[in-house]
Amino acid sequence: MNSLKLAIIYGGSSSERDVSIDTAKSIISVLDDDFEITKIDFDGNIRNLDNLLDGLSFDLIFNALHGGVGENGLIQKYFEDNKIPFTGSGYN
Repeated sequence: MNSLKLAIIYGGSSSERDVSIDTAKSIISVLDDDFEITKIDFDGNIRNLDNLLDGLSFDLIFNALHGGVGENGLIQKYFEDNKIPFTGSGYN
């Protein structure tokens, strides 16, 4: 097993929630044997992220969110502002 700890964030509150969940399932099925994975079912509310992430141990967040907050830059800004490494494009 790789020592890299991944947190996969998925879900959200957009109409693409189900697509995001399916994406996360696919990612987990491919990476689960090689990485320690923490699953984060995000409700779409940025204000809840501090609570969701509190106490979790990970090296990188794999952003599996689709639509809404996952694509409009808000979650990317949150990650950047909090110096949390993540996959995908940045806020700017």
